[in-house]
Amino acid sequence: MAVVGFAYWAFPYLKYRVKEVRCLELLDKEYFNVFSLKGDKPKVNVYNDPKECLEDADAVFITGMTVPNGTLKDILNYCKNARFKVLYGPSCSFYPKYLFELGVDCILAMKIPSDYETKLNTIETRGYYPFHRPNTKMLIIMKM
Repeated sequence: MAVVGFAYWAFPYLKYRVKEVRCLELLDKEYFNVFSLKGDKPKVNVYNDPKECLEDADAVFITGMTVPNGTLKDILNYCKNARFKVLYGPSCSFYPKYLFELGVDCILAMKIPSDYETKLNTIETRGYYPFHRPNTKMLIIMKM
């Protein structure tokens, strides 16, 4: 399994379900160390080369930030042989039909309230607040 973006929050859930987690990150891989507090050998490997990380992955989770930063089409091209491609995060909640046409199989999006309190708390918590707001809705949009 490959993850585009350092989705550290998902790694503990994946540890016993996959053979290996490959993480594609734009920052130099020397900045990342993955440790297990139980002493197990971590099954998370960080890559900087998209081809090396993605070309033979069975499933790929792709950060929605690839939409605004313009790298989504390239990422999808590198993982075109993957059986399942998931786009996740608040940046991917727009135009699901277009994303499916590009090759995405599933979208894990968020619908975040736009009231003043949410905006202010999002700024104060550097983007962390909406994930714990009761009115934030998690959406699973599947290609059918």
